[in-house]
Amino acid sequence: MEMRFWQPLKRPAQDAVPAHVRKIWLARDCFAGQAAAQQSVAAQEVLHAGPEALVLRGHDTLRTQPHSAFSERGVGRTQVQLLLWVPFRQPFSEPPAVSLRLVQPLPCDVRATQVAPDGFQIRVQSWGEIAEPELEVLWKAAGFPESAAPTGAAN
Repeated sequence: MEMRFWQPLKRPAQDAVPAHVRKIWLARDCFAGQAAAQQSVAAQEVLHAGPEALVLRGHDTLRTQPHSAFSERGVGRTQVQLLLWVPFRQPFSEPPAVSLRLVQPLPCDVRATQVAPDGFQIRVQSWGEIAEPELEVLWKAAGFPESAAPTGAAN
């Protein structure tokens, strides 16, 4: 008896694949991104953890190449926007102050959006093609630890 093992084939060109199959590929790749979120937590370190303050530092990598399911591109100067959710290793009691910095000096707008006690979103925006295949972002978050509440707050 001859045994044959299934070997994965290379993905065909996007033009030859129906749209519903491309959506399945995109969904599978998005769920694979959940494993990347776990790695993101592993790439963090606690700089200071006291009863009154918590400071975290980390670095994350954003892929700049679009997914192959989005191969349709316009002609001319295009706006490129990259988003990445970063969960905190230790939660804060309220949204912390977050500062970001790109390792590569590129003409991009880098911001922390949707800052919450359990994480934030890195948003990189550029008005043209980004030549780098990946962007490395360094960040720091400072705020109150989950067990401590700010004192002196007026209602």
